[in-house]
Amino acid sequence: MTAPADRYFIGLMCGTSADAIDAAIVHWDKCGKLKLVETHSHPLPVELRLSILNLNAVPTTTLRTLATLDTQIAEVHKSAVKALLLKAKLDSKDIAAIGFHGQTVDHAPELPTRNTTQIGNAQLLATESGIVVIADVRRADIAAGGQGAPLAPALHAELLRANNHDCAVVNIGGIANLSLLPFDPKQPVRGFDTGPGNCLMDEWAHKHLGKAYDPYGQMAASGTVQQRLLDNWLSDEYFSKSAPKSTGRDRFNSNWLEQSILGENGSAADVQASLAELTAVSISNDVKRYLSDARTLYVCGGGIHNTHLLGRLRHHLPQCEVKSTETQGIDPDWMEAILMAWLARQYLLDKTSNLPSVTGASFKVRLGIRCDPPHVEQQSGS
Repeated sequence: MTAPADRYFIGLMCGTSADAIDAAIVHWDKCGKLKLVETHSHPLPVELRLSILNLNAVPTTTLRTLATLDTQIAEVHKSAVKALLLKAKLDSKDIAAIGFHGQTVDHAPELPTRNTTQIGNAQLLATESGIVVIADVRRADIAAGGQGAPLAPALHAELLRANNHDCAVVNIGGIANLSLLPFDPKQPVRGFDTGPGNCLMDEWAHKHLGKAYDPYGQMAASGTVQQRLLDNWLSDEYFSKSAPKSTGRDRFNSNWLEQSILGENGSAADVQASLAELTAVSISNDVKRYLSDARTLYVCGGGIHNTHLLGRLRHHLPQCEVKSTETQGIDPDWMEAILMAWLARQYLLDKTSNLPSVTGASFKVRLGIRCDPPHVEQQSGS
């Protein structure tokens, strides 16, 4: 079927940092050009955020806790949709579908587990919003032998691939993911998670500044990189592992950080400086390793606001022009929400949306499952 040309799509993303829901309304014209219509950042209740973060910090979690969170996450996303529609002066009937990521609580895509788990009751969201919901967008790729992540490179290639030079895109959310876009159309797009983006810096800022993040990287800029600590972090096998690869908070979390700094004498600012350097070095090393001729590195995600981090990326990638996706007309704060809307549209168009060259899947698949609100008949091909 064709996606309704006169209707809109909503993308919902609450990333690894679990601080807020990015909600966006996106429209595609008849030529396939997208327009970001409206956005809304919906904070997570403090108690809910702490419960999500504790899933990786506490060794055991009961099934009842997961079930409760599954409902709570759907409810807060419903509130985000309601606020977004009110802001846009639109009604649920104007929306073709919602792309709903949910909250990742475990990501283990390799044998023997081969699983990724996002919680958030998609059927409840569909029922209470009155809108078709496309959710569980990673599992089909894993079933096809892939990592289930990252999914953004397909969209990045559609929006940002140049025709005269190699370029890369890095989304610096809680975890940083890289898209490698060679200009030669015969060369495949590649991409993977490079490692921690903001998640460890945010944890450290919350502990020592009492803030959700380090504004503009000021705390990091005031410290001195501890080379021994940085080298120890970079010795983690994830950083030398070949792509395709993906990771999450189940690996890079507060436990990983606290255990790694035992016996270190640096100040809190020194640790923050070292964490920022870890993010910058791991990203730049992978650009050099996999697309050494890249002349542009586009940045999106929350990391775009970390002035210190961007400076470190420029230091380590002198051959690249490091700049915001805003220069190409794409708001860097809303790229992942746009991605979720795009995945919902791809589903309704009956199109595949994974890239085996990125995830390692054996074949292309249509990503997601469809949850209908009551009294909505599913059309053939949808």
